[in-house]
Amino acid sequence: MYLTIEMGESAFDPHITLFRLKGILDSMTVPELEIHFVEQFRSSRVRWIMDFEDLEYISSAGLKSFVGAVPELRDHGGDICFVNLPSQLGNIFKTKGVGELFKVFASEADAVRALQRV
Repeated sequence: MYLTIEMGESAFDPHITLFRLKGILDSMTVPELEIHFVEQFRSSRVRWIMDFEDLEYISSAGLKSFVGAVPELRDHGGDICFVNLPSQLGNIFKTKGVGELFKVFASEADAVRALQRV
């Protein structure tokens, strides 16, 4: 099991953090991602884009990490958007009943426009 996390500023807005996730997000790899969440909160970066193009699998523990971040992001004037969501992940979101909690976009540029309105 592995997870690679690439983080940086969005190419479209330096105030938005882009996370590129590759591999498997499950109970074994979630702590690694949550360390980055804490770092972002500490630096007051609360507008995030999660790029799932290379994410092979997400467990309920992985999903829970995003659900847990949403209130704090929104309480501080931010939000989270997802891009390149494979259909299987979209189906997981729907079956777990959290699809309406997250904003999903086809491209990073679309997600940035949505986050700039937050």
